[in-house]
Amino acid sequence: MYDRIRRTAADIAARISDPGSLAEAEDMLAVMTGERGNVFVQDISLRRYIPNIATGFVVASFRRLVAALSSGEYGLAADIAEAVQALPEEELLSDKETRADFNSGYIRRLNDKYGIRILPEI
Repeated sequence: MYDRIRRTAADIAARISDPGSLAEAEDMLAVMTGERGNVFVQDISLRRYIPNIATGFVVASFRRLVAALSSGEYGLAADIAEAVQALPEEELLSDKETRADFNSGYIRRLNDKYGIRILPEI
C-alpha cells in the first residue's frame, strides 16, 4: 500500500492537469477511507499498511489533492503530490529526526508557500 500511494502520487504529478489524475486521486482516497474506488478494487486496509503516525497525513493529503485537482489548482496539487512521494519509509517514521526533516523540508515549506495549513505534520 505504501508503494502504491507513492506511485499514485508520482503518476498524478506526471500528468497533473489530465482529467484522469482527479479520478485516480479520488479512487485512492476511496480505497483509503474504505469506500473503495473504481480502479483499485483490492481489499486494502490503510491502517494495516500505513503506520498510525502517517495515516492522518496520507488521508489529509489525498483529500486536499482531490480538492486541488477539482478546483484546477494544479500548482498546489503538484506540491501535495511531491510531499506524498517524499514521505519517509515506514521504518524511518519512528525516528524523530527523520520526521522533523520531512516536516521542515516538505510540510512547513508547503504550508508557508500558501500561507495556510495545507497539510498536517507527521
